[in-house]
Amino acid sequence: MFDCSAPCSQALVSLSMSLSSSDHLRRFVPTAQAFTSLSLFTVLRMPLFQLPQLISQVINARVALNRIQAFLAADEQPDIPLQPAVAAGELVHA
Repeated sequence: MFDCSAPCSQALVSLSMSLSSSDHLRRFVPTAQAFTSLSLFTVLRMPLFQLPQLISQVINARVALNRIQAFLAADEQPDIPLQPAVAAGELVHA
């Protein structure tokens, strides 16, 4: 329930705070300005809600790119010759 109401309540609190600033207390706030402010906060609600996720994804991408860069810049390891576990023609006894 809180997840759904948080963005709406944040928009309403922000709108009420912006409209109740000392400049707006002395005069009447036109309806057009109030609805314009409310629609602006509604449009900005989803981008602001997704901002923490975006920051987390950017950090994860940066870490992944650093790991790939370190792997590609690392020296090549020498080839280790593989020897068969059992020579041809020998029997394995369990």
